This record gives sequence, structure tokens and C-alpha cells, in this order.
Amino acid sequence: MRYRSLVCTALIAMTSPSYGNYSCAGTIDSLALNPSGLVTLSSYSAGVTSAYICSIGSTYNGVTADVCKAIFAQLVAAQATGSTVSWYYSDTLTCTTHPAWEMLTGWYYGPQVGP
Repeated sequence: MRYRSLVCTALIAMTSPSYGNYSCAGTIDSLALNPSGLVTLSSYSAGVTSAYICSIGSTYNGVTADVCKAIFAQLVAAQATGSTVSWYYSDTLTCTTHPAWEMLTGWYYGPQVGP
């Protein structure tokens, strides 16, 4: 009976998603602001391919419009200077598995500009 309990626990651990904190860093390849106010970013070296970050018109992805405006300004400056930008996540993905053309998920800190 004890053996069965251990096997079940091991199987649950192997099939459950593993949440972890990780960071990805790179330069900005493209930055856009679309007509609806969505900020779209690509940073191939950081594993971000055309992700929606936030909206300058309303709260989106947990980011208020005012904070989004500040983030957009920060990203414009980082792109202009070729600075490295770091993003911090807590989810089951990796730097290279964030889906393209979707809201950036698992993001909890950043963008952090600099080394």
C-alpha cells in the first residue's frame, strides 16, 4: 500500500506543470504601438516574438495605462541605445516558448534596462 502511494505521488509530480521563476534578456528588435494602444515587442535574443505587453489606453495584462506609457518610453530608449532589457517570469514556459502574437504571460518584473 505504501508503494502504491509513492508511485501515485511520483506520477502526479511528473504530470503537474512545474512553475518556476526565470529571466530572459536581450535587445529589442522591434517595438510598435498599434491603433488600439497595444504595445507590441519583439526581442528574439530574449525569446520574445511579437508579444503584447500592455495598452496605453486601459489596464491590460495587469498593467495600468499610465505604467504602460512609462514602460513604452523606457523601451523606446532601450531600443534607441541598443541596451539589454531583462524580463522576469513565473510560469511553466521558458524564454523561447512564449507564444507569438499573444499577451505576454507569467511576466512579474521588468522590463529592466541594463546589464
